[in-house]
Amino acid sequence: MSLVRAVLFVLALAGCGGARPQSAAPARPAGPTVDEASATQRAFTTRAEIAAEPPDRTPSPPEEVACVVRGTGRPSSGCRGAIAVSSDRAGLRVVASVRPERTSITWGIFQRGSRAWVHAEDGGVSLTGFTSLESERFSIRGEVPAVTGHVWILDEAPVRIRRAKDDGSVMVTVTDDMVEGVGALELPVACDVIGYDPLPRRTVSLGGFSGSGRRAVPRGNQLRLSVGPNERAFATLSEGDGGALMLSVGVVEALGDWTRVRFQTSFVRFDAWVPSASIDPNAGVGARGGIGPTCRFGSARHASTERAIVSEDTALALGKSGKPRTSEALSIAKGTEVIVVSRESGMAKVVIKSTIEPPEGLSFYLPESVLVPAPAPAP
Repeated sequence: MSLVRAVLFVLALAGCGGARPQSAAPARPAGPTVDEASATQRAFTTRAEIAAEPPDRTPSPPEEVACVVRGTGRPSSGCRGAIAVSSDRAGLRVVASVRPERTSITWGIFQRGSRAWVHAEDGGVSLTGFTSLESERFSIRGEVPAVTGHVWILDEAPVRIRRAKDDGSVMVTVTDDMVEGVGALELPVACDVIGYDPLPRRTVSLGGFSGSGRRAVPRGNQLRLSVGPNERAFATLSEGDGGALMLSVGVVEALGDWTRVRFQTSFVRFDAWVPSASIDPNAGVGARGGIGPTCRFGSARHASTERAIVSEDTALALGKSGKPRTSEALSIAKGTEVIVVSRESGMAKVVIKSTIEPPEGLSFYLPESVLVPAPAPAP
């Protein structure tokens, strides 16, 4: 072996025993930092909390609805009985009635017509359909201006809804006012000031007003109200039986043949101009009274004691014995307890503890297949 080859051979042997170059280790994903772990935990907690919340079962109202009012039951001032709900807008097919005094109800107000979309839930029963607005009453949340600078509807005033407007506001009339003529005024209010909630029995004062000074009473049975002297009347308060208009007003100022007055009826406050000849100085009159009775409904009692639990969300059927028909407007939630009155042809006639009830002469039915025995009551 030549000297050169010997040297190369020795160098090669030394290279085999030496340190080898380290290859780059494959990159590993970095573990979560404390902040990232916290965010992950927060996200998990949020999802768990959302999953624990009861789902919102309220369906979307029809597109034509211009104003939505949600509440927990009809204002207690006045008793109008149950609400008849139909599956069609015309009101030809009534599927259930609702006792609305303490029931979660959503109303959808249309721009035209005297009927409204409605959704109610109680005792596991869900009802969606249409009903009449003509005799239903709502309330005002907070004192709100109806005619800027001249008319204010007082807090908790009972009102009827006439129709919604293009801009989302609603035309209402005040009900149960002690001064006749107030109820004839159609007044615009924002949709979000209308409530549908039970109200306490309240005591109202007739003829009250803010401020001091002279007082007067109408000379006859009418009082025309204007926004300024010589302006056309925007409202006329009158006594329907032809008697004297029982109203006391405060005199603010006079200008020629016109006088500016302020006064308050049971549910409306006014600041307006009236013809001076239509009022007469007087000590004023007043009256007090409670508004509205409290509605009370009895619960139906049944001899049957068979209790069952609904095992899945199910559409309710409506009808008479042997001929029930499922209604898309009615459903019952999983877990709701019912009383089974009778069974026939795979269907069970049931009674549900709910303010939503079948129309007179009809009953609610469920398929027997969705009913499981209820657990025995605790001793």
